[in-house]
Amino acid sequence: MSASVQTFRSNGKLMISGEYLVMAGARALAIPLRFGQTMSIESRDADQAELLWISRVKEQEWFRFSIKSGVVQIHDAVSEPSVSFIASLLKRAAELNPGFLNRPVSEVVTANIEFDLAWGLGSSSTLVSNIAWWADVDPYALLFNSMGGSGYDIACARSPFPLIYQLQDVDGRRLPYSEPLNFYPSFSSNIWFVYTG
Repeated sequence: MSASVQTFRSNGKLMISGEYLVMAGARALAIPLRFGQTMSIESRDADQAELLWISRVKEQEWFRFSIKSGVVQIHDAVSEPSVSFIASLLKRAAELNPGFLNRPVSEVVTANIEFDLAWGLGSSSTLVSNIAWWADVDPYALLFNSMGGSGYDIACARSPFPLIYQLQDVDGRRLPYSEPLNFYPSFSSNIWFVYTG
């Protein structure tokens, strides 16, 4: 029985300027953070496809669920909305790439959010980015077909640099555009994120 492990990581996000106007085409200044989310997938050959999903926050287990023969089994009723969200993302990813999850393997997925959920630094967008990497699909297509939004958080998830982000009109369609930015002001070492609730 052969086994393989894949690992993905996406950055959290912070928008400095642009707020909701980015949805109307405004340029936004956004910064990827050192906090993010990792996802590892351990796959083994199996007679029947089965997936065990484990979500953690700062290495502490939050919830788990499994999918076998298309049936979702939730191991903790409190996590039902989160499980439904992840299951819908997996379904959308499979719609974008029909070969995704369409193979006889047993997989254990471990997702770890590196920051407190209350901080709002992108637990959903980092998950979308990681699932898109795993499924080999366009992360913006997965985002727009599931959660919606501007997409700036996906740009941050995959950028090592601060960036300018904009939704641009191209042939009647709104397409994401980002460009890296040299945003390292002299006071950079004195900028701190403080969560005030």
